Amino acid sequence: MYRMYKDVCRVKNVKTVTLEKYRSIFRENKLSFFVPKKDQCKTCLAQKNISEEDKNEKEATFKRHLEKKEAARKVRDDDKATAKENPHILAFNFDLQAVLTTPKGSAGQIFYLRKLAVYNLNIYNLANQDVRCYVWDETQGKRGANEIASCINDFIMSHNGISAVRMMSDSCGGQQKNSIFAAMCLQLCANHPTLLTVDHQFFETGHTEMECDSIQSKIERKAKHVPVYTPDCWAQVIRDSRISPQPFVVKNFMFDDFLDFKTFSVDSYYFSKIPWRNVCFLHYEKGEPSKISYRTNFAEEYKHVDCCKPIGNRGRPKQSLLHRAYQEIYP
Repeated sequence: MYRMYKDVCRVKNVKTVTLEKYRSIFRENKLSFFVPKKDQCKTCLAQKNISEEDKNEKEATFKRHLEKKEAARKVRDDDKATAKENPHILAFNFDLQAVLTTPKGSAGQIFYLRKLAVYNLNIYNLANQDVRCYVWDETQGKRGANEIASCINDFIMSHNGISAVRMMSDSCGGQQKNSIFAAMCLQLCANHPTLLTVDHQFFETGHTEMECDSIQSKIERKAKHVPVYTPDCWAQVIRDSRISPQPFVVKNFMFDDFLDFKTFSVDSYYFSKIPWRNVCFLHYEKGEPSKISYRTNFAEEYKHVDCCKPIGNRGRPKQSLLHRAYQEIYP
């Protein structure tokens, strides 16, 4: 920047100040250079860098993209305010952190060792800022929709006396925007003693700024200079990542904690009528054990789908049982 400043002064025939003076002016005026975020929206970047002619052609599509972003954030803010006022409403967002490799350290030999993958699902309670982290390694389970659904099911079932759940996540189809997670929500409404409704909102792709992001940042900063040799060490690092308002709660999930929602989904329901790619809102009710209401836009009315899977000539629904996903740890 200083070299560019000197070039401009040379063209305008203006005397330049010294580099130290240049820096002091920046400090006095509290100026800084913008550092682009790592995860930027590809739609917004594309709109910014295309020609003016193409911008005009895609203006309507880009406007809808921004409207969805603002609508999703407004719903999140409304749910947050409602949950703070009503203790019977559980509002939270969740996200799966990037793989935590084990061992991790500064010793050169560690770089050449075979790494064990450790997974961390972060859940942030919007009403009271409580955080629960579900941690498991690849010997206990995979990094997929079935494992995430099992953790969310455990988290919601641990809350007694709630009548409504309002959860928010990104739009990752492989993790939570799919039939496996939907089957978990239907089963949850049926089995929870007090729960009446479940709402699942998806943020617009590229604009999923959630409270969970701050959780992951704290964990990454804490682990930056801390050696980690076992999965239990990761659990301790996560606990120590925040002190106020309260430390993160860590729950270690073992292989026998995961439920097989994948098989349960295939055997019990038929989800092909739901346009998963375009869905932004899913609604489940206790009184409708096999029906899902969805929106592809926050401003539109709900569309309803009966996901019951009939079998035989008489169309009787198949009764499927929910079993454990794993019988033993991976070797």
